[in-house]
Amino acid sequence: MKIIKNIIASLSRSYVFTVRSVAFLYQHKKLLLLPVFCYLSWIILYFILSVVVRHYANKVSIGAALAGGILIGYFLLCFVFIFFNAVVISCTLSQLQNKKTSITGGIVTALKRLGKLLGWGLLNTTFGLIMYLLDFFDDTISPKILDVPWSLYSNFAIPMIICENIGPIDALCHCRKLFGHKWHHVSSINLIYIIIILAPLYFLVYMLNYNSTLSVILANVALLLLLLFTLAIIVIYPTLLNIIRSALYLHLAKKETISNFDDALLNRALIANDQDQH
Repeated sequence: MKIIKNIIASLSRSYVFTVRSVAFLYQHKKLLLLPVFCYLSWIILYFILSVVVRHYANKVSIGAALAGGILIGYFLLCFVFIFFNAVVISCTLSQLQNKKTSITGGIVTALKRLGKLLGWGLLNTTFGLIMYLLDFFDDTISPKILDVPWSLYSNFAIPMIICENIGPIDALCHCRKLFGHKWHHVSSINLIYIIIILAPLYFLVYMLNYNSTLSVILANVALLLLLLFTLAIIVIYPTLLNIIRSALYLHLAKKETISNFDDALLNRALIANDQDQH
């Protein structure tokens, strides 16, 4: 019973945190342009890599060219995503501290950390490949256990690289020391987002399977809504996550009071009180 009460309380706090994050994003709508730029860059990279792979396929074997293209493409796509996340985080960190900033300023800051972001991209993609290979050859739960702490601790690596101007290994070590074992409180925020995403998706799938004389009209409407909802999610979701990372990082690492988020809310987002810990 106590566990259920703690889960409900954690979800309640996470809901409030999400509402505050959405309100912040509404005030700074230009941040939504950055995920769009990221996905456009992915499309451009895809076409460039396609041309390069076709070119080298005539000189070496198709298999070697394709394998090289996949590995290089995987790293480049991940790095582009990391870079634009860094820009969003740079802008958000400044705005949370009531400093004047712009998307151009965020890009400049990210470019100054380009080498360290490249290192983080290499470390992140290497770990991802290792986890994929472990999962491929050992289809048990053991490899997935390693993926959980990595996903959680790496959440704050980019804010640390941007703020502290440190390398990826140091950022990861500082994340571990700073946040310790308190990650189960952050997971409730992610759960709220999952619920927000799954609820409309379930409704849209229900509309698509609805059997009536209006099924064709409903199916067309549902498909349109599903498309719009998917586009909104892939743009809004990563931006909201970066806002949350930035706010929690400033509060816990810098001990700063942050606009839009009161201290009590930020404390309860990560730090368990005595009742939660017993």
